[in-house]
Amino acid sequence: MLPQSDRVTVTVDGSGLHVPARCAEDCRQMAEPILRDDEYELLPIHRAGHQVRTVLDVGGNCGAFGVAVRRLWPEARIIAWEPHPDLAACYRLNVPGAEVHEAAAWSSTGPVTLRVHETYPGGDCVAGAWKRPDEITGECVVSAETVSANIPADWPEIDVLKLDCEGAESVVLADLAGAGQLARIRWIRGEWHGAENVDRCQRILAGTHVSNFAPGDTVGFFIAHRGQPAPQQSCCGG
Repeated sequence: MLPQSDRVTVTVDGSGLHVPARCAEDCRQMAEPILRDDEYELLPIHRAGHQVRTVLDVGGNCGAFGVAVRRLWPEARIIAWEPHPDLAACYRLNVPGAEVHEAAAWSSTGPVTLRVHETYPGGDCVAGAWKRPDEITGECVVSAETVSANIPADWPEIDVLKLDCEGAESVVLADLAGAGQLARIRWIRGEWHGAENVDRCQRILAGTHVSNFAPGDTVGFFIAHRGQPAPQQSCCGG
């Protein structure tokens, strides 16, 4: 089983976040660029006057992205996926009303093997997603499900998809494309893991979105928009 810990509260850019005690500093460092620096470039969308009503948060961690969304669009409906039980519980506390699935987002529903990061549960990754280069110390079995099968029928479209799922980003995009859901997503904000995933993601997005991938060795950011360019497009943090 995945280890669990007591919770503490850390303050990031004026917001108090519930986080697991054993990785409180890692969670704070992860949340800081999201909340303080607009790492996922939500502010350009907001400044252009766009409304965000529906959000998919894949790799939700403790919910910092959900908090960032709710700061700008308090009524946004959010569905998140986070396989670690302690982080999923923190997400529910940090983003009241969000629908949080305690599961890994993957290509099918059922059990999957999770490769466990030594000190930080946000670094856990599904076996086969990518070969994370550091501090994987064990494995455990967790539940997985597809994102496409859990999008509510009453959502007219998906305004924002956020991906930070430790190498599963191309798997999730392929699932959404195969289910005919990818074309319904207006903006995508994500992190890629492993150079092989850059090519995969670009190929999947090519038919529906314009994408921009920041360069890097093993990890980097990317954004994409459907149809016409998103406001003030850069690649993550510009």
